[in-house]
Amino acid sequence: MLKVRVNTALAALGVLPAIIGVQLLSSMLKTLFFGPAWPPEASLFLGISYVTFSLLILKIWCGYVLRLSFEDCGIGAFRLDSPWRGAAVVLPVSVMCCFFLFSGNIMHSLWAKQHTAQILASGVFFTGISVAVVEEFTFRGIILRALETRWNPRTALVLTSLLFGLLHALEQKLPVVETLQVFTAISFLGFMLGAVVLQSGNVWNAVWMHMMWNVLIVGGIIHFGDTADVDSFYSYVMSTRSLLISGGAFGVEASVISVAGYMLFCFWAFTLMQKPVSRAGYNFF
Repeated sequence: MLKVRVNTALAALGVLPAIIGVQLLSSMLKTLFFGPAWPPEASLFLGISYVTFSLLILKIWCGYVLRLSFEDCGIGAFRLDSPWRGAAVVLPVSVMCCFFLFSGNIMHSLWAKQHTAQILASGVFFTGISVAVVEEFTFRGIILRALETRWNPRTALVLTSLLFGLLHALEQKLPVVETLQVFTAISFLGFMLGAVVLQSGNVWNAVWMHMMWNVLIVGGIIHFGDTADVDSFYSYVMSTRSLLISGGAFGVEASVISVAGYMLFCFWAFTLMQKPVSRAGYNFF
């Protein structure tokens, strides 16, 4: 176990305002160069600048504030481990299949079809790749590792997951009930991604799972909900109006179906931790 000062946990949390500032800066630069419009190149610019500035901040924060390297935080050379390279696809596809069990209608968006490049640049490159890299490096990389060295893997996983859920819930400005639903669902998502990192010792596995989830579920390919989405190529409009099923205004990421998927794969990661040979060597329980 690395010896880290007592204030390391608080120092790790201090990187969050810096990352939020980077996101605002990237948005301002995008507006400066491209105006209010969203051509494909604007999404590409936003994604590249967001990742570049964020990685610079994270690298500096790790080295000079936390006295840790990226490798200490599970951020090494790109590598995907079994079974997570396949699980990243199985999870969102399974959840999508469950939504099709509910009665509904498939609709297509003429606007999205006419703006294919824009939808792909925004949904795949920015939402899928850029957001996944920055959030996983920040939460499951630096913050999880810092809290783990301060306390233990169990405490670190719970605190990081709750923080992840809280930030996503508060930024939406939804009614209280929906805010609590988003907080609960995204906390479970964070719990699953954190469990994957603790099991494998490799943040890239969480990046890959987060990336595939974002691309397939919220990337504009197909939208599931009780209303159609013009920014998605296809929408499956379900007849149910239950917030528990549709996820409300936040979307199906907050649905109980998605939460069930998070919990199932989280349980799988915990089961793999109990095997004698573990790449990370954690004893979680």
